[in-house]
Amino acid sequence: MSEMTKIKKCIIFTLIILAFFMLIAFVIGRFIFNKHTIKTKYGDTFTVEYDDFKSKSIITSPDSKLYYTSSMDTIKNEDFIDLEYSSSIKVYKFDGVAIFDDGEGFELLTNEKDVDSHPKAAKVVLKNILSDSWFFQRNIKDFVNSRTYCEQGKKILELINSEDYNKLSDYGLTELTINDYQELNRIKQAAKEAVKQD
Repeated sequence: MSEMTKIKKCIIFTLIILAFFMLIAFVIGRFIFNKHTIKTKYGDTFTVEYDDFKSKSIITSPDSKLYYTSSMDTIKNEDFIDLEYSSSIKVYKFDGVAIFDDGEGFELLTNEKDVDSHPKAAKVVLKNILSDSWFFQRNIKDFVNSRTYCEQGKKILELINSEDYNKLSDYGLTELTINDYQELNRIKQAAKEAVKQD
């Protein structure tokens, strides 16, 4: 084997090794840079990990049951909106769902069983359910289907469908939302859908 052939093989081998390490560094870098921590104004922390392959974000919180998959790709601190913060209950609104901690660590209020078994969190969500159309759409059915809040849920739907908005301020409906034609329309549409499924 000539000296020139040995040098070529050595260069090719070095390039393969370099390419391998660059690939490993790229994969590790993607993992590290796609994971960040959100800290709320009250000091609660949430870990956000973006999955490129599924185009989904996974939200978790240390020492809690919280595991939520969101279609949002860029998540910032201000996406976690505090609805209530006291010594007995913490509730955040995020991506249309309620994330709460009533003493057992953060978890989601995602169905009628959660609504019935976590009354403190349920009351906070009900008080804010009309704060935006997405939050209303994602939560109203759980209240209508719950044992505890069924009547209140149905009353909200009835008031929306009869356009009796002045009685809905206790549920988070504001003049700003009433005057926002598109947002109000989305709430009305979600109310109609909820009545159909009832």
